[in-house]
Amino acid sequence: MLRAVSTRRPSKPKAEVGQLPKGTSGNRRGRPKGSKNYLTALRRILDQNVPVIENGKRRRISKLEAAMSMQLNMAAQGNTRAFQATLKVVELLGLKPEQERPHVTLIIEE
Repeated sequence: MLRAVSTRRPSKPKAEVGQLPKGTSGNRRGRPKGSKNYLTALRRILDQNVPVIENGKRRRISKLEAAMSMQLNMAAQGNTRAFQATLKVVELLGLKPEQERPHVTLIIEE
């Protein structure tokens, strides 16, 4: 009886393949101290100041303030996506417009 011959290579022992032995970490040193994560980098970038000309006067504002200002201006011009994005930011920040208080009128009869 004929036996099929495999076309695959024979498997190698784990030590030759490059796998780590059980119980050892592949990242022995870990994250270096002082390395920044993405949130820290984003905060640093958003806090940078950029020059802006408003009403003919030059002033410096943060990138975050400039971005929000542009977003609100686009929403005011009728851009629906900008308006929806502004509503999302308002919702995420928990900002609510001041609710109108009903006017109370006292009538004193004599």
